[in-house]
Amino acid sequence: MSDLSEFQPYLESIRAAYAKWWQLYTLTDAAGKQRQAQQGSPPFDFGLIVQTVKKDDRREEEKIERFSVLDGIRKYAQQHVLLVGRPGSGKSTALARLMLEEATTAQARIPVLVELRYWQGSIEQLIRDSFTRHDLPAELLDEALKRSLILFDGVNELPSEEARSQLSAFRRNHPKLPMIFTTRDLSLGGDLGIEKKLEMQPLTEAQMQAFIRSYVPEQAEQMLRQLKDRLRELGQTPLLLWMLCGLFQQTGTIPENLGLVFREFTQGYERFLKEDVRIESDRAWWKPVLQQLAWVMMQGEKPTEFRVAIREEEAVRAIGQFLEGKVPYAEDFARKCLRDLQKHHLIQVGADLEELEFRHQLIQEYYAAEALLEQLPKLDDKRLKREYLNFLKWTEPVALMLALVDEAQAVRAVGLALDVDSMLGARLAGYVKEDYQAKTLNLVTVLEVSKVLKIRLLGEMRSRYAIQDLHAALKDEETLLLALRALERIGSDQAICEIPQAVNGKPSSVQSLAVRILEEVRSEVAIKGLQEIASNANSKIKDKVERALEKLGVRSTDKPLSQNITSRRRAMELSSSMSKRDLLLSAQQDIHPSIHKLIQNQGTHDLESFVKMLEKVNTKEAIAILLSTLNEDDDLYEITFLILGLLGYEEVLPQLITALKSDEEFIRESAVLGLSKIGTPGAIDGVIQALEDEDIYEIAAEILIHLADEVALPGLLKILEKEDSDTDICIRTAKALVKIESDGAIEGLLEALQDQSFDKSWVVADALKAAGKENLVLPELLEKMRSDYSYYDRCQTAISLGYLGEVRAIPMLLSAIDCEEPDICWKVIYVLGRFADYPITASTLQELSEAATPRLIQVILESNFSDSVAEAIEALSKLASPQQLPKFWQHSSSSLSFLRVIGSIQKRLKYYDYKIYQVHLEAQKNDRQTPQNNDLSPTIIQNYPNVIEVKQTIMSNSSKYNFPNAQKVQIFEQVTTYIENNHPTDPEVKTAIADLTLLLSQLQTQYPQVTTESQALTVLDAEFTEIQQFTTHPFVTLRQQLLSPERHLQAIKATLAEVAKHYLEESVWSKAAITYLDKMSETPD
Repeated sequence: MSDLSEFQPYLESIRAAYAKWWQLYTLTDAAGKQRQAQQGSPPFDFGLIVQTVKKDDRREEEKIERFSVLDGIRKYAQQHVLLVGRPGSGKSTALARLMLEEATTAQARIPVLVELRYWQGSIEQLIRDSFTRHDLPAELLDEALKRSLILFDGVNELPSEEARSQLSAFRRNHPKLPMIFTTRDLSLGGDLGIEKKLEMQPLTEAQMQAFIRSYVPEQAEQMLRQLKDRLRELGQTPLLLWMLCGLFQQTGTIPENLGLVFREFTQGYERFLKEDVRIESDRAWWKPVLQQLAWVMMQGEKPTEFRVAIREEEAVRAIGQFLEGKVPYAEDFARKCLRDLQKHHLIQVGADLEELEFRHQLIQEYYAAEALLEQLPKLDDKRLKREYLNFLKWTEPVALMLALVDEAQAVRAVGLALDVDSMLGARLAGYVKEDYQAKTLNLVTVLEVSKVLKIRLLGEMRSRYAIQDLHAALKDEETLLLALRALERIGSDQAICEIPQAVNGKPSSVQSLAVRILEEVRSEVAIKGLQEIASNANSKIKDKVERALEKLGVRSTDKPLSQNITSRRRAMELSSSMSKRDLLLSAQQDIHPSIHKLIQNQGTHDLESFVKMLEKVNTKEAIAILLSTLNEDDDLYEITFLILGLLGYEEVLPQLITALKSDEEFIRESAVLGLSKIGTPGAIDGVIQALEDEDIYEIAAEILIHLADEVALPGLLKILEKEDSDTDICIRTAKALVKIESDGAIEGLLEALQDQSFDKSWVVADALKAAGKENLVLPELLEKMRSDYSYYDRCQTAISLGYLGEVRAIPMLLSAIDCEEPDICWKVIYVLGRFADYPITASTLQELSEAATPRLIQVILESNFSDSVAEAIEALSKLASPQQLPKFWQHSSSSLSFLRVIGSIQKRLKYYDYKIYQVHLEAQKNDRQTPQNNDLSPTIIQNYPNVIEVKQTIMSNSSKYNFPNAQKVQIFEQVTTYIENNHPTDPEVKTAIADLTLLLSQLQTQYPQVTTESQALTVLDAEFTEIQQFTTHPFVTLRQQLLSPERHLQAIKATLAEVAKHYLEESVWSKAAITYLDKMSETPD
């Protein structure tokens, strides 16, 4: 084991920080904290389950695996894994728990949790900050990074495309570092090219009921009676279920919808705050302040972005501006409000101590919803669509808001949403209060779309009012499957009651879907429905029903006792086998203790003494004498040469080769390990021979991969050629061959790259790319693209080149889309889609998009190859331009597959409708002083970072913005993208602007270690002092401007405005320059 002693202070800090992991991401009030302290076990230990996300880009049938969340992410961390789940589903809590367990167990890896919301320019710096936050000395940072297990939380919370690109590059550049990533949605922030994805599964009804009975035991039955069919809707994630329990404790009632759940939950913080608790501000202002804070955080660097953390000073300014004229000393009152809210409410200090954040993103979205609700009556239809409904970032707040509005507002908003996007409108139609859903349902049903699309929209609505139409659709063969899936989304007893009759006599595939739906509902109605299906089904469906009933706790038949005993025995044998294998593998690392364990397992204490004697044997003569004194019938004979092999003595090589044929798997395992310890060419030949033995294949393969030497080459090639070789073993074998780089290794890689097995080909391509060794195979592949090779060969070669991201393959790939060979067709389309993830030029990507889009549309509409259609959907989602969205909507009436294309493009772009977005951008150009989403109302005022701070109005005589001698005064409001300054015309001012911009750029490059505004100010002070002291300084005009008191204020303000255009991002240099020069403008002396 690696020595972790020098990292113990860091690990101790982790253990202390995460000891109560279940409290880190919950929203506890005083009562909740007291209750948790009394309980022996953490209340959030739900036994959460994940399952692998099925990939549509695989031809081979793929098995869906299910694990506990920690087992799943541990299993795949080495090859990088992405954990996907809804807000509040337990992703961050799982990482916190993993941090504690990894820091507690003696491991060779050092866990570090990196919260991506705090990115401020560098992923590596963010990782380093995460280490130093737990007191890791600076001199150990590099070593810690090499040995770390990195948990990246919140891929969807990365604030910019630059941040996503950095994270993706970091992952590619560190393929051997185990990493776990979490994200809210696969399309928000992308999947970073991560192949293995795990999805958090919703709580089962049994899990929900168990938690309720544990958390509110005295009120549990009353609460469950009130919830009834709404349990699945309101308790779908651990966080929401916890909030419901807390509310029920306080009020004894269940709110009607999610919007009201959040409203009543947040109000409880003020309602139940003890009267004697000292506060600095006025709690009557807390809700408006939180709404303003959430509103400001909904604005990001781009119109499509929002923030989950905000600099505290910016928050103070924004709230102070909002409170101006409403309370005395607005900014001071804002600070007091924020302090109170941190102590008693739903905001907290971020990991960066200068930032604030809501305690959960769901809470932030709720307060944004309340803020938008206040503005709703003032927004005309065009603006509501353009500034809010069309942006994905506003979808969740709008959904919560619709649960709080009156009927007229609900119908209006849903109607406008349907104009923006039919799927969006249908979804929001189900979020309004239940009393209004009959009217919003009508808005959906009157849409002039195909009947299959209409059923899909009704499923998106998830309303009980849609059940009647969906039951009718069960009787139509064309809409049967869609109706089943739509009813599954609703999931109530009323929704599923007609399913058994509808699938009676239908194909097995339809009945299997029905069985799965009923199994998920887990109610008495569902159980009766399963039994009804089984009564008229074939044996295959009956078996599925029986398994489903067993999971629901209904025993239709009693298994014989002997079968249970056999199952247990098999489990015990498997467990024993695994422990034995683990033991033997560990012998490679630390041989002597493993030998002692080996002998102890044999239960012979005399043998242990014999082994200790063997360890002291260190001469060839002694070994020869020892072996000559033993014969094959001696009890000590076999164990002697096995142990001597494990100790690395070449003299026992013949006996180890013979032992590979033993009837006992344990002996064969020990022999192959002994051969690996000896390590000579003859011994490695024995390891290669062991590849033929399925029982010890994995051990032999691991040895050869670890060796990664020319002597292991024949064995590595054999592993890669194996048809059913494990993907993980293939990946590491390919990396080993890339490392060898010999002619034989390259030839083997080429063959595998052009293998018909998809998995094998992309594994090799990824290994070559990760090592930057594509040139090892490119010359020969490009040679095979010549026209004198067959069409089939050129297609296969183009696919191989495509795996490597080689753009010279694109013309051939485009021509092969229509290939009549299914195996060629789907791979070609897959590879074309992958080019969207490769670092190719924008012009090349655009040309590819224009050429591929019509061909891919044709494949979806006309191809008989299901694999090709699946790949065309994925490729079109990545390659198609947003201008194509209207065309895809037209095609969606013919094929619902286009809905997936539309949804993926929208999530990639973060808006729904391209034309509406263009109108938004045009409106911004026409009124550059109006920030995005700003309504200029007196109640909600926008405030944006990183530009000049000047108060909201030109005040009276007492204002500091009183310039009686100035010819031209310009006051700049804080905006997000544009600054209206009429562009200064004075040539000297223009030159000063250019000088200052250049100076800041040079300093940013010269001092990369500067990370704070105070450090930057120190450097700037020295630079400006030098400029003022030397008449020959290169920044002559800037020097004159700094020394010119008559024109000082005008020049400085104009200069600041222009420089701000170039430094809108989070730059400590721009902020330092603004602070420095602004202070000079206040004290011109």
